[in-house]
Amino acid sequence: MLQDVERLDGLIDHLLDAARTLHRRPSRSDEVTELGPLLDQVRNGVGQRHGVSAECIRIDCEAGVGVRGRKADVEIVFRNLLDNALKYSLPDPRVEVRATGGREKVTVTVADNGPGIPLSQRHAVFRRFVRLGSELERSRPGTGLGLSLVRSLVKQLRGTVTAKGRLGQRGSVFEVELPAG
Repeated sequence: MLQDVERLDGLIDHLLDAARTLHRRPSRSDEVTELGPLLDQVRNGVGQRHGVSAECIRIDCEAGVGVRGRKADVEIVFRNLLDNALKYSLPDPRVEVRATGGREKVTVTVADNGPGIPLSQRHAVFRRFVRLGSELERSRPGTGLGLSLVRSLVKQLRGTVTAKGRLGQRGSVFEVELPAG
């Protein structure tokens, strides 16, 4: 019952986050969110939720790298990306997060060792309620809202997000570019 309550709680959170961000306009925020501590916090929470050790998610973040935007929005973006990376990499997850900063933009990549996303579906996964595969064959719970929410928030933060494959390896890579703080 506790797992069902947690699943429903996650569903409600996704629906509320999606509703809040759906019609919000991009804004110039003066708030700067430092990525290192935020990514560590998200890693610990997502790892605990999936019952895996924090070592399954390796974070390589340059010191002092920050992005312009509300901390809550940036946290939702990376929580959803790390949650998906772990969920689709189980039972032996290996997730790598790399954040590099420049004068104008910060690039964060989240790479996993899951089954990957077919090239023809890489754009579609960002639409609301889209989940790959047959409904009858799915073994992982989800709403199909997480990546839509990521795209919406990243756009509001005046950034971009793309899904890619891993060259010569199994898995997916999500690349997020955000204005540097």
